[in-house]
Amino acid sequence: MHTLNVILGYGFLALVVYIAVVFWLHWRKAVPQTTGDGTGFWNKNPTLQRIVMATQGSATILWNGFVCLMAAVVGGIGQFGDLIGDPNIRAYAGVILAPKVVAAAVLTIGIISIVARKRTL
Repeated sequence: MHTLNVILGYGFLALVVYIAVVFWLHWRKAVPQTTGDGTGFWNKNPTLQRIVMATQGSATILWNGFVCLMAAVVGGIGQFGDLIGDPNIRAYAGVILAPKVVAAAVLTIGIISIVARKRTL
């Protein structure tokens, strides 16, 4: 059982790093564009433009990346408690929700959605 926990822990960490690196690389390449007469919500928010452009122009990929990151965070709560040596964090997370079950379910949904969406681009 300990081996499975280690594999899941490193898997969540690898996923977080992968999503962050891919987002950062696309973020650096994104250049906001002015549309229409230069007014309006989209033109006044170059950061929002870059966020959407960093996810290949797909709100679905943006949302699913966020869901995967949140799943990894929830899944890592217990490992974080073990890392700093505070068993109360793991106990508290177990009371609120079963982190590994929720994280695995949300992570699976997010990955499947991203793969499905990339096939339609």
